[in-house]
Amino acid sequence: MFDAATAELIRGAPALSGVDPLVLPQELTRVYSDLVVLRLKGTSAADDPDHLPALQRLKRIADIYEGAVDAGAERNARRAAAFVAATAHQILGQIQVPGYESGQALLEPDAIHPAIAAPLLFLIAEQNADAREAARPLGGVRIENRLRSAVIESVFDLATERYGGNFGACGEVTSRSCECRRPVDHICS
Repeated sequence: MFDAATAELIRGAPALSGVDPLVLPQELTRVYSDLVVLRLKGTSAADDPDHLPALQRLKRIADIYEGAVDAGAERNARRAAAFVAATAHQILGQIQVPGYESGQALLEPDAIHPAIAAPLLFLIAEQNADAREAARPLGGVRIENRLRSAVIESVFDLATERYGGNFGACGEVTSRSCECRRPVDHICS
């Protein structure tokens, strides 16, 4: 699944408890290929108890390496950790997207759906093409909470380079975001 340069980036991730970065490219590829096989069979990975341990491990890898990014690892190790976490989140997001379509939240005060985490982590890893691909499920998503909807749309815009640096074209998102802000007199009182 990974070209030589990407596999090398993954192997540059910090070694963490229970995770060997030297075999991470193969491990992530195996989980992804298992997901593809299940899709071809018309089976959901979340509904297959045989895949539960692999999904739990993938979630653990996503969480551990996301934590390593946040903990301020050195530049190359941080990029590698971000890429590993993003890839794991992207795979998890592909499994969970049908759940979102049936009402699963993308953004909550205490949780961020993998479909939002993946593009942001790919951007940290400086992998813009992967960020664009990971953000595709977010295109056109609108939810009732305008502030959360604006955050989701902003992640999509950032990852897909929707405005190409033309921040003057961001008026629609900005106006929706401004509607969610508290007035200055409320903040100062």
